[in-house]
Amino acid sequence: MNEYGRDRLLLSLVLVAFFIAGLVILPVPFTRDQGIYAYVGWGWLNDFVPYKDAFGHKGPLLYAIYALGLSFAKGAMWGINLFDLIARTLTIALVYVTGRELMPRRSALYAALFTALPLWGIFNSCWWNAQAETFMMPLLIASVWLCVRKEAGLRLLLIGIAGFIAAQAVMLKPTAVIHALFFIGWLGVGGAEPGFKGKWKIVICFLSGLIAGIAPWIIYFAAKGALGQMGEWLLVFNSFHVAASLEVKGSALAGTLLRGFWRVFYIIPAAVVFLFIRNNEQRKELGFILGWTLACFFTVLIQARFFLYHWLVLIPAMGLVAGAGMESLHLSLSRWKGDKAGRAITTLVIIWLFLSFGRIWLLIEESYRTRDYLLNRITLSEYYARFSEDDEKGVGDFDLLASVAAANYAHKHTKKNGRVLVFGYEPIVNYLAARVAPTRFQIDYPLTFKPLSEKAVSYSEKWRAEFMADLERTPPEMVIILDNDKNAIEPESSLKQAREFSEFWFWLNKNFTEAEVIEDFHFYRRK
Repeated sequence: MNEYGRDRLLLSLVLVAFFIAGLVILPVPFTRDQGIYAYVGWGWLNDFVPYKDAFGHKGPLLYAIYALGLSFAKGAMWGINLFDLIARTLTIALVYVTGRELMPRRSALYAALFTALPLWGIFNSCWWNAQAETFMMPLLIASVWLCVRKEAGLRLLLIGIAGFIAAQAVMLKPTAVIHALFFIGWLGVGGAEPGFKGKWKIVICFLSGLIAGIAPWIIYFAAKGALGQMGEWLLVFNSFHVAASLEVKGSALAGTLLRGFWRVFYIIPAAVVFLFIRNNEQRKELGFILGWTLACFFTVLIQARFFLYHWLVLIPAMGLVAGAGMESLHLSLSRWKGDKAGRAITTLVIIWLFLSFGRIWLLIEESYRTRDYLLNRITLSEYYARFSEDDEKGVGDFDLLASVAAANYAHKHTKKNGRVLVFGYEPIVNYLAARVAPTRFQIDYPLTFKPLSEKAVSYSEKWRAEFMADLERTPPEMVIILDNDKNAIEPESSLKQAREFSEFWFWLNKNFTEAEVIEDFHFYRRK
């Protein structure tokens, strides 16, 4: 077997081991964010139209993936988790084939390994799986792979397909437009082919693919009468959301940035220094990798919140950087101490990283006790009790067991076609109870965010008026308001926000009476 055959065998072993180790996440239930996406996806399967009938400020492809996963698994959560695992595994394989186009063969193998490690360790967590960034990763690296391939006869076709794929990343989350803009700039300056006279033809091909990828979504939502609402949430509301994120103090952002960066990558970024030690003939390729890495970093930066799952978009790029850096480390050590010493030290670095991320994998598994649940050592309730989260001040942010209890109560005490309003950040209750919200504002955030401009104030008033009109037109059978649900997005509890929303609080007390309190869920039934 030649060296390339050995590499393919090693890559196959990494992919198989990664996939098998990741199976442990399949039974993991949805938490807060996934519950939001699941509600929209479930509604889409039941003739709802995203944006028009349910709030969402992520791209439509995310809700389509959730709808497909729920349909595939007959409503069970493992369908989405399986798609998550497939997306992560595919990302590793695509990093390898991309590395083969840009770097020596050993660097490509290192890159695949360094991509796999954080995706195996850190991101097996229920809080960060099945996010928009999870599904963006294979799309981003696939478009890179197509752009850097060297088949002259297929060049324009591959660039066009790369643009189409990049468009789907934008349709997962608008921040992926940074990736598309980077490639337009890189292709425009002739990065794909030095001296190629038709470089603008390449840019046009990429833009054509980009437009062709976005157009079907625009046509669909226009046909459903939801194009205006789609733009309202993805463009207008997201601008308010980002503005609110930027209000966070710079020191807090810096601290979050550093914690997130090093928690995900450990010492991998340190390998970058070795890119400048090695005297190589691939400066153009390495320059492209670093440029794309900066574009991915800027994608994280503009969101300002630095939630750990935001860093997922950076992992394929950092995998390539670390792969090139590790090869440079190997060569530098070999020149200094000989090939055996170089191979031994780089192997020790890999083993150390493997053990570090493996420890995280074990800690997550120990925390969730998924194996104990599958082996009937603990009950479903005991398993769900593992999925709760408190903020830094000890205020309850999310408790799955309480959400399930709230959903069961709502399901039991309302009619099948009855509508249930959950005033808070947990439409997972609507999804688990199989009860539709009476308004597209199934999350209170568009009604309770802090407006920081005259335009934001205007839209806030508009959305509140629409919300109240919805409640009058299609009154809910039950209202559920959360307390003690402060989180990084909403600094005040939903119960406090409801009391400060005078029109809503008056309407609630006029038509409803408090019937039950379960954990932090306050239930109101019609008088």
